[in-house]
Amino acid sequence: MRTGTWNNRVRISPYEVLDQQMKAREFCRRWFKSTDEDEQTRGYRERCVVLLSKVLRVRENTIQRWGKGLEFEKMPEQYEVTLAYADIIREMLEGVSTRTDMLDLVLEKLQDGSNLEK
Repeated sequence: MRTGTWNNRVRISPYEVLDQQMKAREFCRRWFKSTDEDEQTRGYRERCVVLLSKVLRVRENTIQRWGKGLEFEKMPEQYEVTLAYADIIREMLEGVSTRTDMLDLVLEKLQDGSNLEK
C-alpha cells in the first residue's frame, strides 16, 4: 500500500520493500540506464552477467546457464528479491550523490559491514 508522496516520489511502507522483486533484465537496464538500442550492442549481455555476478555473489558461468539473451529466465526467484534490494540501494546512493557527506557515511557503513564477514 502506498503511504503518500514526498518530493514527487511515491513513498512505500517498509513491508512493501520486503515484497519487491526485480527481473535481471530490468535490473541491468536500470543500473546501466540502458535503452533498447543499448541492449542490442555487442557485449551488453556480458556486462549484465558481470554485474549480476558481483551483486548476487554467484559465479559468472552459473549466471550464463540461467538462459540465453537478457531474460535469464532460469534465475532462481530468491535472487529477484536481492536485485530489488540492490536497486533500492543504488537509488539511495544516487539520491545522496550531491550530498558527499551523506554518501561518504553510507559507503563507510557498507565497508564496515563487509569487514564483519572476514
